[in-house]
Amino acid sequence: MMSAVVWKTFGSRRSTSGSPGISSDPTEVPFSQQQRKKSDFFQSVRTNKKETSDGYQSLFMRSFLALYLFSCHLAFFCNVFLMGENPHWLSLVTYGTFGSLIQLFTALVICEAVHFVLKFFCKRKKLFLIGNKRLRHFLVVSYAVLISTYGLFWATQPPVIKRVSIPIPKLPKSLEGFKIVQLTDIHLGPTVGKRHLETVVKMVNDLKPDILVMTGDLVDGTVEILRSAVEPMKDIKAVHEKFFITGNHEYYTGDVDHWFQHLTQLGYTVLHNSNVKLPRTGVKAAQQFCLAGVDDIDAVHMGYHGHGPDIVQALSTCDPTQPVIVLAHQPKVAKKILDSTYKVDLILSGHTHGGQMFPLMVGAYLINPFFAGLYHYKGQSYVYVSEGTVYWGIPMRIGSTMEITEITLTSR
Repeated sequence: MMSAVVWKTFGSRRSTSGSPGISSDPTEVPFSQQQRKKSDFFQSVRTNKKETSDGYQSLFMRSFLALYLFSCHLAFFCNVFLMGENPHWLSLVTYGTFGSLIQLFTALVICEAVHFVLKFFCKRKKLFLIGNKRLRHFLVVSYAVLISTYGLFWATQPPVIKRVSIPIPKLPKSLEGFKIVQLTDIHLGPTVGKRHLETVVKMVNDLKPDILVMTGDLVDGTVEILRSAVEPMKDIKAVHEKFFITGNHEYYTGDVDHWFQHLTQLGYTVLHNSNVKLPRTGVKAAQQFCLAGVDDIDAVHMGYHGHGPDIVQALSTCDPTQPVIVLAHQPKVAKKILDSTYKVDLILSGHTHGGQMFPLMVGAYLINPFFAGLYHYKGQSYVYVSEGTVYWGIPMRIGSTMEITEITLTSR
């Protein structure tokens, strides 16, 4: 749809070629027949030259636009055929153009909508700068180029460290200042690879977490394809343990069981609708908290047997006298847990990416009960939604932040 609109606007012959004509002045003194012939001859020559020049320009613009739109659609094929240890240049180019198409289409819709409104309410034909069609299109293209460049730049930067202190009333004194580092939505795949992950691993290790939690969407491909790309995950150091839950993209790979096995080999405890008491050894029950994790809800939508969020299985064995922290990839599942009969103190989620870029953030905000950041639900429980550690597919960040979250537990 976006391609069709952009092609009709910028690529149709009507939009790229002019309609030359000769206007006459009724007050003009009539030429003699000989003068008229000479005038018509020179006018014809000038017109032919202009038409030839306009024709070449039109052909060039249409060819460029066709190549651009082809690149946008090629991104989805790169998602299947060009995944590996690090992104292929073609994947980066095609996903980059796809992201710019979204910006171009959005700017075009907004600009034309504003023009329509102004034209409807203004009686004058001249509607400021936006009344000129060519100028509108120039503004749209300029915006798309500038904002896409901005988004591409920020996607190349390392994630920021977001530090959040969360009060847990039942927190034992021995766990005061307990540090949880959350990663989520790394999306190893067509445009995110081993080099990105190595940067993340170094930043996490500098934080010296007590535990590391990976709350889903680590990968966009199978173990066979991304084995080398995910290898740096084993190098993350934590005082106690490292934990993993599924996101929707683990199920999209169709290889989630193999990912469970491989991540276990890399030193992760997979919380598959289950929980653990931390610290595991050397302390009494009164000095522990319950860490639970649930599967992603898209496992149910896809009919993935034996998977899907099971709140009862995940939380029924948690000690109600201990603090309860839950890992749930999607905020929709977090809301279901909060509305259940189980009392939880904190839920850590991801999935939304903070919208990743305009205008996608509008939809992400509307369809999720929690969008980004820290929420205090009904004055009882906390929910933290990370904006994601890297990005999905399109290598752009516009109006959102890539983050590694350092969560400190406190009793105050």
